[in-house]
Amino acid sequence: AANLASILETWAYPLVQQNTSQDPATQLLTRLSPEERVGQLFLVTFTGTGADEGTPVYDLIREQHIGGVVLLSANDNFTSEPQALESLQSMIRQMHLTRWTASQGTSASGAAGQPEAVDFIPLLVGTSQEGDGSPNVQILSGLTKLPNQTALGATWPPQLVEKLANVLGTELTAIGINLLLGPALDVLESPEPDSSSDLGTRAFGGDPYWVGKLGSAFVRGVHAGSQGKV
Repeated sequence: AANLASILETWAYPLVQQNTSQDPATQLLTRLSPEERVGQLFLVTFTGTGADEGTPVYDLIREQHIGGVVLLSANDNFTSEPQALESLQSMIRQMHLTRWTASQGTSASGAAGQPEAVDFIPLLVGTSQEGDGSPNVQILSGLTKLPNQTALGATWPPQLVEKLANVLGTELTAIGINLLLGPALDVLESPEPDSSSDLGTRAFGGDPYWVGKLGSAFVRGVHAGSQGKV
């Protein structure tokens, strides 16, 4: 377990990404089989909270080399029980463990038939958490309740948006989420909260300059709160 945690820290969440010939990600890509490269292109959804042997997502992780998963409340990936976050952490841990054990095979370059660990690529585990409750919030219990983006936009100070996003980043990384699908950066002059024809309260506002400023502040906050892990 300690070895797995060390590898996750090293590979899954690089604090600084360098685009050089010595970039570990670039080197790793060259060593993947065609099947593994194709699998890494996919983020999949699945139903329920089971990820152990015998479940469809187990096979997708172990045999199809998928790049990651997207967790949604509509797919019952989150429970409403008192230990909901603990159950979520357990499911995410199981998925990473499945990927880890699948990577511990034998390599043709191994010496005299000795097993050699092959490359381990941690999963991306993503969700959206936009604030203001359902349906724009996936994890409905256990995390700090945040306002929607229109409310954040109405406050104006980017520093406040950054602080709130910092809280979100801290909480997401604590439960194992390392991919946030957001924030929305569309420019919307007159949001209609009750309409399904536009983003409603999922937009920071109608001024491109301020949407850019607040969006940047939100991303900075998530990165800082998660220490670069989300």
